[in-house]
Amino acid sequence: MYFNYSNNINVPSVNQLQPVEDSTNPQNIIKGNPDLEATNTHNIYLNFNNYNWEEGKGIYSGAGFTYTNNQVAATTTTDDNLVRTTTYTNVDGTYNGYLYSGYSMQFKKDERSIDVSLGLDANLSLNKGFTNGVSFETNNVNLSPNVSFEYSIDDIFELETEYNISFNSSKFSLNNIDDQSFTNHTAAIDLTTFWPKSLIMGLRGEYNVFGNVTEEFDNDSFVLIGSLGYKFAKDKAVVKLKAYDILNQVIDTRRTISQDFISDSSSLVLRQYFMLSFTYKFSKFGGKDPNRE
Repeated sequence: MYFNYSNNINVPSVNQLQPVEDSTNPQNIIKGNPDLEATNTHNIYLNFNNYNWEEGKGIYSGAGFTYTNNQVAATTTTDDNLVRTTTYTNVDGTYNGYLYSGYSMQFKKDERSIDVSLGLDANLSLNKGFTNGVSFETNNVNLSPNVSFEYSIDDIFELETEYNISFNSSKFSLNNIDDQSFTNHTAAIDLTTFWPKSLIMGLRGEYNVFGNVTEEFDNDSFVLIGSLGYKFAKDKAVVKLKAYDILNQVIDTRRTISQDFISDSSSLVLRQYFMLSFTYKFSKFGGKDPNRE
C-alpha cells in the first residue's frame, strides 16, 4: 500500500507577467498581466497491490487527484476588425482525477491454463477558461470497464478474447455547445497456434464501434490481422509473414472535444499491407555462450 501527497508552486512566465504589448503580429496582440498569482497545485496519489505472482491471481488498484488554484488561463477577445487581443488571468478550482483497478485469476492443470482478468478505469476533470472574453467550465467523466479471457495448451495453441466498453460524458457551461454523452465498444479475439512443430500461425480480429461521431462518418470497423511464421536452425531463426488489415476496413474517424469546441474528423491512414520479417537469436556474441557452464 502506498500514499503520496505533494504540493507544487509554479510562477508565471515572464511573457505572461510583463505588461508590455507584443504587436509582432498586428492581428494577434499579446499583453501580460503583472498581477498574476503563482499557480498552486495539490497532488494526491494512492496505490494498493495484492498480487500473487506464483498463483497468477490478485488485485491491484490506484487513484490520483490533482486540485489547482490560481491556474493561469489565456483570455482572448476579437474586435470588429478581427484583431485578437490576448492577456492572462488566474482561475481557481480546476481539478483532474483518475482511478484504475484490476483483478486477475489463473487456473492451471498439467499443460492447460485459463486466465481471467477484470479491469476498470475512470477519469473526471473540471476545466475553466475563456472564449472571446466569456468564462466557461467544462466537466468530463469517463468510465471504462474491461474483461479478458485466455485459454491455452502448452505448445499447441493460445486463445484470448477481450471486451472493453467506454462511457463518456462532457458538459459545457457555454450555451452554444450541446452536452455530449456517448459510448465506445471494442471486442477482439486472438488465436495463436504452435502446431505443427516449428510453425506459428496467428489471427486477430478486432471490432470497434465509435459512438462519438456524427452519422456523416463511418463509426465502426472490423480489423483482421494474420501472421505465419516458421522456426528453424534449432529455433534460433524465425521468418514471418504478417498481413495487416486483411479486409481493408481500418478507419481513422475521431471526435475531438476540447474545452470550448467539438470537431469530427476522418484522416487517411495506412491500411492493408504485408510485411516479411526475419529474426535470429544469438546465444553467443562477443563472449562465452551463456547456455553452457
